[in-house]
Amino acid sequence: FAAFIPVPMSSLAPAEIVAAEPALITAPLDGVIQDVSIAPGTLVAKDQILLTFNDTKLKSDAEVARRNKEVAQARYFRVVQTATANQKESENLAIAKAELDVATAELSMAEHLLARAVIRAPRPGLAIYSAKSDWIGKPVHTGERIMDIGDPEKTELRIDMPVSDAISLSAGGSVALFLDGDPLTAIEGTITRIGYRPVLSADRQLVYRVHARIAGDTPRRIGLRGIARASNGDVPLWFYLLRRPIASLRQRFGL
Repeated sequence: FAAFIPVPMSSLAPAEIVAAEPALITAPLDGVIQDVSIAPGTLVAKDQILLTFNDTKLKSDAEVARRNKEVAQARYFRVVQTATANQKESENLAIAKAELDVATAELSMAEHLLARAVIRAPRPGLAIYSAKSDWIGKPVHTGERIMDIGDPEKTELRIDMPVSDAISLSAGGSVALFLDGDPLTAIEGTITRIGYRPVLSADRQLVYRVHARIAGDTPRRIGLRGIARASNGDVPLWFYLLRRPIASLRQRFGL
């Protein structure tokens, strides 16, 4: 009879306090990062410089585009001045105007790329990334994630549930977090969303990302780590104890 006693179906997984809805800082262009202006964990203000790209080639491209525009503009003015007296020059007026428009567009693009070589904070918050040495001198591609800007007053719990330990979870399920620095105190939370496809974690393991809202109004420090117990509903005791052996037998022998 004890085998049919209902017990909570739960699973343990590594967890971390992360920023809720952080602003993502990604590479706006292909290039090499020249300098990172702020250290990890620094509180930054809006529009504060975060990092700069090596802009030697961008400056050169902008200068070439500026000279090309000057040449096209001088050619266009010459054609305009002589078009009234020379029928042949009047036929070239449209061509000269088109060349000037192209040169203007190329200069605008070159200046736009040069301006993007300096990345500023889109909002105030905490700079979250690994280390300066990981990024200075590193070539990056457009769209590559570099850092996050998170609000330290808005945090949530992220659980990396290994595929082998994954159980059926849904939004609204309960979570208990045991921090590494305080393993005797449980921090309660509620599951808000679940990743339906596994992703690679930092230690190169396939995990499901589970996010939970922490109970209470006091925000927790970003970066705190621990073990989370996620549960969702009750199952008979026999199933709780034999779930893994049954799964192993099915995977190995197809029983």
